[in-house]
Amino acid sequence: MPKISIIVPVYNLENHLENTVNALTNQDEKDIEIILVNDGSTDKSGEICEALQKNDGRIAVLHTENRGVSAARNAGIRLACGEFIGFCDGDDIPHRDMYSSLYSLAVKNGCQVVTAQTKIVFDDGSTSTTAKNRGEIIWDSKDQFMKEFLQGTFGFGACKMLFKAELAKTIDFEYGRKINEDKMYVFEALQKSDTVGFIDKALYDYHRRSSSASYTEFSDKFFDAIYFAEKIHSIVKKQYPNLSDYSLLGLARAHLEILKLMVLENGISKFPEEWKKSIGFLKALDKKFCKKYFSKNEQIKMTALRINPQCFKLAVKAFSKN
Repeated sequence: MPKISIIVPVYNLENHLENTVNALTNQDEKDIEIILVNDGSTDKSGEICEALQKNDGRIAVLHTENRGVSAARNAGIRLACGEFIGFCDGDDIPHRDMYSSLYSLAVKNGCQVVTAQTKIVFDDGSTSTTAKNRGEIIWDSKDQFMKEFLQGTFGFGACKMLFKAELAKTIDFEYGRKINEDKMYVFEALQKSDTVGFIDKALYDYHRRSSSASYTEFSDKFFDAIYFAEKIHSIVKKQYPNLSDYSLLGLARAHLEILKLMVLENGISKFPEEWKKSIGFLKALDKKFCKKYFSKNEQIKMTALRINPQCFKLAVKAFSKN
């Protein structure tokens, strides 16, 4: 049994896949298996997968029909043999010490889930990260690590995490959803965990490309963010009522982000009812709640929205120029 199984969904990544796989095969932790799930690619990605497998016996390849990233990850989970399971997007770069660092922290502290931070790399080469380099942190209180998750302390992307395999195999990424499917998977994993480890350091380079699945012209897939935020808030209200303000904040921010994208990406005319619904939700929020939890930027947008939608549009466009 390898220490770690790393699942890589692949769809039309012929220009990036080799760099990602090289970063995986050159990890400090050598006792790994790499599962490339070719999700019905129409370019040369499938051939590249096969060639990479011939060069390294730790690589396994699965070819499937195109069903999306969630189905590809689920297929990889079923094949995984490792003690821990991780995920890597086929155009990103995990740092050389990422998996050794996460695995060591998990084993040393009996963690079911361990996570690092992400560095976002933009098309123009600029970068951004929320990492504060505070070292290693262990949470053994469910309320505490749930609060940290809901507050966004370590983000929700699954690709900078490791999950105990016996836990990961009890959860599926929700099929058919394209935005924030990671968030629900991580939330469910945390629900089933007792101890969570955190390395407050950027160990995974996430390449935010203008052509990626998350950043294209506005479509109904963006409403998945609200769908998952609603699911999480519903569960938190019942199971962790003392944390419900934080899950409500996550839901409110999902609505606010969707409205912003609709303004910037010409989504209002396509989805007028959804536009009205999100405005109604946000206007109904208690003003004291907004003042307590929203950032200054968000409070300005909320004030503009309460005046009228046109003021909100102007505020969004003004902030987007900064």
